[in-house]
Amino acid sequence: KFIDFKIIPLKTENEEVFGYLLIFNDITAQVELEKELKEISQSEKSNRKMIVITDINGDIKFVNKIFKQITGYETNEIIGKNMFELNKHLLDHKEEIEKIITTGKIFEGKIQNNSKNGDFYFEKITILPLKDKNGVISYLLKIAEKITEQKQFIYNVKSAVEDGEESKSEILPV
Repeated sequence: KFIDFKIIPLKTENEEVFGYLLIFNDITAQVELEKELKEISQSEKSNRKMIVITDINGDIKFVNKIFKQITGYETNEIIGKNMFELNKHLLDHKEEIEKIITTGKIFEGKIQNNSKNGDFYFEKITILPLKDKNGVISYLLKIAEKITEQKQFIYNVKSAVEDGEESKSEILPV
């Protein structure tokens, strides 16, 4: 167990200490989460996935380096912000996400997002609940992969195919 504690001196009106108030707080879950975050952060160095950890309400507690590179946000700008409020498209799916996650299941989808400078990009997201040792959902883990280039490629191929079909229809038989 990990315990955080504070010692607060109790004083009289004359500022004389007559005792102490000890406040203990079990931070075991927080320490374990930080350890897991460090492991995730180190293991993801070889891939290009954005990792965001929020509390159950969606308030951001952790982002990895890839998230910062793609979005343009610095850690101090994003910690404490709500991931649903930062992204209108994610906010549109909030009820659906909450419904799925509260049952302990995983949400997967593709959405549009915006970087800090306003540029949009598409991402494939997976949001899963993280449970504490008692089985209570206490955090959400969002893993996202930028797929803008893939979507652009698919669009270009579809456009080329459609253009090709139009060309065929213009060819007259001899």
